[in-house]
Amino acid sequence: MGDGNYKKLKNIKVGDYVITHKRRSKKVIAIYKQGLLPTIGLNTESGRNPCAALDHPFLTIGGWIEAGKLKINDNLAIVNYTENKFIPYYLPDTIISMEDTGMRECRCLLVEDDHTFTIQNIVVHNTLLASEFFPAWLLGRNPDWKIIAATYNQTRANEVGNVVRNNLTSNIHKIVFPDCEISDTKSVQHVSTTKRGHYYSTGVGGASTGRGANVFLIDDPLKGREEAESKIVREKVKEWYRAVAYTRLRPDNRIIIISTRWHLDDLAGFVLREHSHEKWKIIELKAIAEEGDILGRNPGEALCPNMYDIEHLENVKIIEGTYNWESLYQQRPVSKEGGMVKYEWLKHYTELPSEEDVQKTVISWDTAYKEDELNDPSAATVWQITKNGYYIVDVLNKRMEFPKLIRKVKELHSIYHASAHLIEGRASGQSLIQELKRNTAIPVVEISTKNQEKRVRFDAVTGLFEAGKVWLPDKAHWKNEAEDQICLFPSTKYDDIVDSISQFLNWVNKPRYVRRSPNKLYWK
Repeated sequence: MGDGNYKKLKNIKVGDYVITHKRRSKKVIAIYKQGLLPTIGLNTESGRNPCAALDHPFLTIGGWIEAGKLKINDNLAIVNYTENKFIPYYLPDTIISMEDTGMRECRCLLVEDDHTFTIQNIVVHNTLLASEFFPAWLLGRNPDWKIIAATYNQTRANEVGNVVRNNLTSNIHKIVFPDCEISDTKSVQHVSTTKRGHYYSTGVGGASTGRGANVFLIDDPLKGREEAESKIVREKVKEWYRAVAYTRLRPDNRIIIISTRWHLDDLAGFVLREHSHEKWKIIELKAIAEEGDILGRNPGEALCPNMYDIEHLENVKIIEGTYNWESLYQQRPVSKEGGMVKYEWLKHYTELPSEEDVQKTVISWDTAYKEDELNDPSAATVWQITKNGYYIVDVLNKRMEFPKLIRKVKELHSIYHASAHLIEGRASGQSLIQELKRNTAIPVVEISTKNQEKRVRFDAVTGLFEAGKVWLPDKAHWKNEAEDQICLFPSTKYDDIVDSISQFLNWVNKPRYVRRSPNKLYWK
């Protein structure tokens, strides 16, 4: 609690203060009773044993995961308190076992500002789902409407239906919507009103025979990445939509699809492509805003900065890699097929070449710091050149203004003692070249691309990947992002690392004229 003591979740009241993921005390501003829900118990290496509903998010070292999707050996994020102060980083606590703890009365805390709280020092999140509260609100306003809600399987549909039923029968719902009287509350799948309206929950693939819908709500038709990558599963979802969901619509109808854009050919992608004539309204809530943001945010702003600030999101992007980041966080899925470089072409090393085998070290820069480029990162790749190949030693990919970029160039040079820093001699790179040549002894090589397109420049070096001449580390915090940019190019929005890589590989393989001494020249 905010005062340093502990209290059972069932005893917490509105007005109490809890510790959030930002290690600060924040007020509980509302409590929602969710009724009986299936729960799971977790046992950790340190002896912690939280119990939560299956959809309750827990913060792990790798990001937020719902309780029902946690696995043994996952590391929960622990807020540590010592010597009367909080340590400014999370500690891991490994899950060693899990158990089904049956149906239990659950409640959800709404916490001001940070929207998180800690249970036994484990960071969790208060969750209010559109699929749970929206149907109750909608049926309250339109008690004669028919609502069908579908999600990835019947088990999950029953869990959501149970919450919706509890919301519809709550005292607050009766007060706010006195005209909405519930006549049938026995089933978790079906709730009806005295005005012949109803709410019916089903799993994707299930039947809805005999039921019409003024509103068909589809929430997460795919369970996760594994299902999204299966063409068979995707086709089954699309066929269910065509043959079942679409045929249930009444003349005055609305379809709402809430989903993570896992794949280009997921249900959302399918309806936007094949049913574009229906003029779908698209609401994209990107983790980091881009031009034309629907919420009016400036490019580069975080979606929920009080919960996940831009620094946290940039770190997540590095850990997740471009493939997951674009779909899970930016709602812009990219295809793993059709890239110019295949994942199987990438070679990995566990140890760098010996000093005797390294001919030289080079750092290649792709810079962006002018006003119209501030939303693009500057990228640098550090290379070791050997007789038989090229080894990527380090990767930097970060948004930086000019003074910080200068400091970073100096910092990397002092670490790696590079023989050359490759910088394109146009746009923002020109100022960097001039500054480094004027005020430092750093060896700068000005690169000319002759206005060639990025795709053309990268295509010229793809053969080096296929031949196994380019090596990446087996383990590095930037490995996923670098590999995804290489193998997904040109499908992804960001390609700064690719630009840095293609600049180096084109430069190092460029034919060079070698001047011979007069006594070695000869003619036939």
